[in-house]
Amino acid sequence: MPLPSGSSALSRRGLLQAASALAVLGAAGCAGGGAARPEGPTRTVDSHLGPVRIPAQPRRVVCLDQYATIALLDVGVRPAATVDGLDDWMPTEHLEAYRSLPRVGGYQPEFERVLSVRPDLIIGNSAFTLSGGSTYEQLSGIAPTVILTSRVSGEWQEMALRAAEIVNRPEQMHRLRDEYLARAADIRETYAPALRRTRFNLVASFKSGSWNLCLPDSWSGVVLAEAGCRFGTAAEGRTGSAVEQSYEQLGALNDTDVLLYQTNPDGSVDQAMRALLDQAPYQNLPVVRESRAVPFKNLYVFGYSQARGALDELEAVLRTR
Repeated sequence: MPLPSGSSALSRRGLLQAASALAVLGAAGCAGGGAARPEGPTRTVDSHLGPVRIPAQPRRVVCLDQYATIALLDVGVRPAATVDGLDDWMPTEHLEAYRSLPRVGGYQPEFERVLSVRPDLIIGNSAFTLSGGSTYEQLSGIAPTVILTSRVSGEWQEMALRAAEIVNRPEQMHRLRDEYLARAADIRETYAPALRRTRFNLVASFKSGSWNLCLPDSWSGVVLAEAGCRFGTAAEGRTGSAVEQSYEQLGALNDTDVLLYQTNPDGSVDQAMRALLDQAPYQNLPVVRESRAVPFKNLYVFGYSQARGALDELEAVLRTR
C-alpha cells in the first residue's frame, strides 16, 4: 500500500537513499550540557554519536524508525511510541501491535508529541533522525537519545541486537538469531543441489520509469546469502543495498533462474512495481516467460520476524526446484 498522504515517512526510494546515507554520515559528537539527565540508576551505552548515559532499566522507549520498533516488538517490548508510515515495513505478526502504538509524527518527529509521551529513552537512526539539523539536540533535551547506525541495509542484525541490548533483552535477541541461523543452515543443507544450480536475483522499483537490482548486502539479500543462494552475475559480488537501472537494462537479468520481485506484506503491488511488471522487456525475460518470477513479500527485512518470513518464501521456491 502507498505511504499515507502527507506523511513525512520515507518512500521506498527515500529508504534506498537513506540506506546509502548510512555509510557516509559522520559522527557529530555527543550531546552537550542541554542533554536530559536520566533519573535513578544509569548505565552508559555506545552510539553513533558517542557514549550516552541511559536509565539502567528504561521503561518508556520512543522508537523513531522501523529497525528499533521491530526489534523491540521482536523481543516482547512495547514501545511507548513510534513513528507514522511503517505499515508497509511491518511484519504481519506485529502489525496490530504497531497500529495500536502512540505516534510522534514521521521520521522527523514532532517534539511536542515526543514530550507528551514522557519517554525515559529515545532510539533513533543516523540516516533518518539526524537528517533534521538540530533534531538530535532537541530530542536529547527531552530524554537520553541513542542513535544507531549501519553501513548498509543488510546490517539489520547488528541494529536489532544493539536495540535489544539497550532495553536489556539481548538474550531474547540472541535466541532469535540462533533460531534464524539454524533455519538458514537447514535450508542450505536440505536444498544444496537446487541451490547449486540456481541463480537468484531480487528486484524492486522505487519510482516509475526505473527498477532496482537489490544486492547481496541488501535487506533480504543477506538472508538469501545466509541460506546458500547464488546471485545472478549482475549482482554477484557487489556491495551496497541496490542499484537503480533503466528499463533498457533489464537484460542484466537474463541469467536469472529465480527472480524474486517486491510486493507488499499483503501481496499487493505498488504502482511503480506494476509499471515494471508490465514492461515488454520484463515480460520477455526468460525467467518471466518460464514462470520463474515469484512475488516476494519479505524483500524488506528489518528484523528476525521478517527474516523468518523470507526463509519461508525461499523454501517454498526451493521445493519446486
